[in-house]
Amino acid sequence: MELTATEARVLGCLVERQVAMADEPAATLDELRFACNRTTARDPVVAYDDRAVEDAVMSLKSKGLARFVPSGRSDAATLYRHRADDRWRLNRYELGALAVLLLRGPQTTEQVRVALVGQATPEGAQVEAALDALAGRTPTPLAARVPGRGGDVVWVEALTDRFRHEAANGHAGGGDPSVGRGGLAPVGSVRPGGGSGGPTVSGAAGSLPAPSLADVMERLVNIERRLTGIEAALGALRSATRPETLRQP
Repeated sequence: MELTATEARVLGCLVERQVAMADEPAATLDELRFACNRTTARDPVVAYDDRAVEDAVMSLKSKGLARFVPSGRSDAATLYRHRADDRWRLNRYELGALAVLLLRGPQTTEQVRVALVGQATPEGAQVEAALDALAGRTPTPLAARVPGRGGDVVWVEALTDRFRHEAANGHAGGGDPSVGRGGLAPVGSVRPGGGSGGPTVSGAAGSLPAPSLADVMERLVNIERRLTGIEAALGALRSATRPETLRQP
């Protein structure tokens, strides 16, 4: 199953609410829009309107991941609730970990655990087990590991194109673009690179080290510096070759 970015944000917010507020898991459209558009604990920050949120809920409902909750009052607002626990048979820790990845982007195991403090309040081993369970789902994993900074490993959700982006470009450290939705890297496996020890990109020319974001930015800065120097040299050359300049003794 694949979700759009909007569907993933809405589903994450519905799961987050259920994990954090077990006694009141359903949300109104206003509450759901507010949760989606929060500027903290969200990556990326978005600004959805009611229509975008409602369309995403309807799409999630068609996929068996959301439902409407009867309020019992004709004048009451419609309530929404997720069905990820029924659809995927996830326990409390797995639900919480999935919500963190859907809402906050790539995270280390410790970051996931800290994010869940005050909700499921899990131990480190429980978080690790939950993440492993998400990654071990068949036929389609719900999470995966990708290389992070300094050789660390981070977790990403595997329900949207974001996973493929992180795998192809690396989470600030390079990833394996050959890993796709149908062939996620096995849990715990991050393909080593060549002599540099980093991940590799396989292409027609063979296996090459995947550049990190820092490397790319450094190259761009160097290119800009070279262009500035070239422009300055051209300006000096033009000044030196002007007729009035040549006529001077």
